[in-house]
Amino acid sequence: VNQLAPIEPFVTNNHSAITLTVVLSISPIIPAASLLTNQASLSYDSQASDGPVSVERSYSGGSHSTTVQTVDPPGLSKTVAPFTATIGQIVVYTITVPSTPITAALTTITVTDQVKPNLRVTETSIVANPDLVNPAVIFSGQQVTATFDRIEASAQAQVVVTGVVSNTSINQDGVVVTNTA
Repeated sequence: VNQLAPIEPFVTNNHSAITLTVVLSISPIIPAASLLTNQASLSYDSQASDGPVSVERSYSGGSHSTTVQTVDPPGLSKTVAPFTATIGQIVVYTITVPSTPITAALTTITVTDQVKPNLRVTETSIVANPDLVNPAVIFSGQQVTATFDRIEASAQAQVVVTGVVSNTSINQDGVVVTNTA
């Protein structure tokens, strides 16, 4: 702003003012749960030019900042197929991260699933998706670990865990097995 309109007659508690509203769009590469701070400061001088006596004074009116946080990730979801299985049958768990797409990227993600011994893990995989950066999944015994450097905004990763219902005493008589990632 070059100049605010003067108020005449001058009253000390009634000044010209300007309200500046800035609307920004957050880049999709900014990670989820990031704090974004914006600071505004004021500087002004005594007149438009040097004035009649060639004196111009500069002033500063302080500053103020505010912070906004990008969206928090909603967590993960997990499905199983088939819902009911018998000894020797293949069971497939699908873990989806995040559970619903969000408008911010997720970074440095680790998903751990400690599969109960009722199911012998036979294979793990990650569904191919170009919005996943450095996806990897491994299993050791009953523990499945999937890692991602980044899941881009509006994208989801799917980790697939395949296993076979074990023929053990703990799987007899209609036992119900709960599995949480």
